[in-house]
Amino acid sequence: MVARQTALLVIDVQNYNMENGGEYAGMDAETIEKKYGYFFREMRSRVIPNIQKLQAASRTVGIEVMFAVIASHTEDGRDLSLDYKISNMFCYKNS
Repeated sequence: MVARQTALLVIDVQNYNMENGGEYAGMDAETIEKKYGYFFREMRSRVIPNIQKLQAASRTVGIEVMFAVIASHTEDGRDLSLDYKISNMFCYKNS
């Protein structure tokens, strides 16, 4: 593997899916815990720390770290693909 020709790509890991004000806005704490508690615990205790370790190791050896996220660049989401509109996946830019 040649570091200059290699990248670490982190896909769809964004605040929108991890913060109460994002995708889960309007849900009470009990519902969030019941439906998504396991997800949040695993993300915070395993997934995010491991992504951070991979990022640090990659950067140390000169591997570029890149992120791919879902985001609408318009306020009304008209730039989103049909499948995201049907799924009601509307993420503001930088969310």
